Amino acid sequence: VSDGMLPVGSLQIPCYVLDDDTRLITQRGMQTTVGMSTSGGTGGAHRTAQLVERLEKKTNQNNSLSLRMRSPIVFKPSTGGALAYGYEATSLIDFCELILKCRDNQTLGLQQGKYAEHADTVIRAFAKVGIIAVIDEVTGYQYKRPHDELTKLLKMYVLPEHRPWVSRIPPEYTKELYRVWGWES
Repeated sequence: VSDGMLPVGSLQIPCYVLDDDTRLITQRGMQTTVGMSTSGGTGGAHRTAQLVERLEKKTNQNNSLSLRMRSPIVFKPSTGGALAYGYEATSLIDFCELILKCRDNQTLGLQQGKYAEHADTVIRAFAKVGIIAVIDEVTGYQYKRPHDELTKLLKMYVLPEHRPWVSRIPPEYTKELYRVWGWES
């Protein structure tokens, strides 16, 4: 298991790559990223799944995301300690898209409106950094660019009003990414 912190605005979201290459975002990280209050263990998974179920009903979508939210992946973090709960990383994007669909349909509850602001920031930032990363990969530029360029771009694409609170990524995080992926710095 490899671990690191994913910078999303002022947040540092714990993320992991399991031995089978599954990329995970922790349950609490998923909740925090969209502005939900956090709770751990199966209680947090249940709360998140219930919210997703309600949102899926509002958009007449199937319940594939809520089923995933009801069954978090239980794993042992590389740092040891208690078991942790996580979701496959792309579930964060699916969750954000569902929230934004409800916002667009004007079916979000009053308290859920803040989730849409967070979801919008996440989707826009990752979309921009994602296209750059893929172009870098297919052109070979990822070997030429500065090792922390994508992290800097992710920060740059955070909404301007959030930029004053964006924290710096520890150099150990970037170094570990390079080690895990076998990149040269």
